[in-house]
Amino acid sequence: MGEGYHHLTDQSAAYWRGLSAARIPSSLYLSPLLFEHLRPGARIVDVGCAPGRTMRWLAAVGYPHLVGVDINIKAMREQTAQPASSARSSTHEGTPAHLSFVAADSRGLPFVANSFDCALTQAFWTTIADPASRQTIMREIGRILKPGGILYLADFARNWQIPLYRARYEAGMQRHYEPGTFEVKDSQSGELLYLAHHYTTEELTTLLSQGNLAVVAHEQPTLTTRSGNAVQGHIIVARKTGLSEQLCRNRLPVRSVKNAYT
Repeated sequence: MGEGYHHLTDQSAAYWRGLSAARIPSSLYLSPLLFEHLRPGARIVDVGCAPGRTMRWLAAVGYPHLVGVDINIKAMREQTAQPASSARSSTHEGTPAHLSFVAADSRGLPFVANSFDCALTQAFWTTIADPASRQTIMREIGRILKPGGILYLADFARNWQIPLYRARYEAGMQRHYEPGTFEVKDSQSGELLYLAHHYTTEELTTLLSQGNLAVVAHEQPTLTTRSGNAVQGHIIVARKTGLSEQLCRNRLPVRSVKNAYT
């Protein structure tokens, strides 16, 4: 994987950064598995929150401290203009007082260490095709979680048994991409939109270790992709274990984008 590959991962980031809120896929819902490990009153951050549907739902059911993070400033602005159908109070138009949105690059999360009880990532890691970026992001998530805090991860598994994805994986390997990485193209023009990645259990376990996170629960349900395909996925709850000096440094982000919309 050389300069051409990194150019494609940059192109992928630009694709997700430029989508309107209405075009950002939101096909996953929180599993009951999360609530077996999430305490009432938890401080929660949603990394890659997209238009913020999950955060709004959590606000509506009473979680008092919620932050959504995404690189898409455009979608953030559209989100804060949405009517708050179930909010008890609001700061901006449609944004509950206990919910804020931050436009930032997840490789440098703009929060101090040990800030959150729970981090959420849903269909997020599939958009991170660059292995080095994945490791950096996981270290950042580990840094901002409190000792004993949890990460809820819902994403797509390798689906070699499905002919569509087998063909995509094989085409990606022919282009010398990392196994599990493939191109997603416009169905009409054939234009490359972004690179995606599907995960093995071992891959996710190794990735979680970058953030000092250990799996405490793991399910492999059928999930729905943004294009409506039913595939095998991963739902994982991982807990922050022993602390390290690197993860606990109370440092500012190095790659934050713009400001917060709170």
